Amino acid sequence: MVRSSPDDWDSYEAGNWHGLVRWLEENPEHPDRPEVLTHLRKIQDDYFEFGRRYFGWAVFILTR
Repeated sequence: MVRSSPDDWDSYEAGNWHGLVRWLEENPEHPDRPEVLTHLRKIQDDYFEFGRRYFGWAVFILTR
């Protein structure tokens, strides 16, 4: 098993946010922009409130 470090987890989450930030920058007039911005803020708040402390990821490598 390979487990993520806190830095790995932060990098993973930041990558997800970056995609949304880029979309927001590239679509300033899109009708869904306010909803996407609200979603981005919510997932960031959730991550800093409890996600960073309680969640993470790991890879299990199984062989015969």
